[in-house]
Amino acid sequence: TPVSSTISRAALSRGVAPLMQLILGGEGGVPELKDPLQKPTPKYNLAAVSGRPMELVHGSTAPKDAAQLAEWTAHMREKGMQRVLSLLTDSEAAQRSPD
Repeated sequence: TPVSSTISRAALSRGVAPLMQLILGGEGGVPELKDPLQKPTPKYNLAAVSGRPMELVHGSTAPKDAAQLAEWTAHMREKGMQRVLSLLTDSEAAQRSPD
């Protein structure tokens, strides 16, 4: 953008690297900045609760419907999950029920 490039040129012309660069979005809003060090989101958001090396408790999103239940279950087993506790309302459980 013109503002950020003007700030950068002014700082560099004095031989000083800018400590911060101002980024202004156009009509589309502020551009989405991605952290290059951020790990990709795991499938079903499966993650250990505390991050301890031998963590026994994990959390994940539930399958959205009965069609995804078999794939979700296979993924959990593949990752070493042995037991599941789902906190669902009656209607949420019915939506995911295979029968």
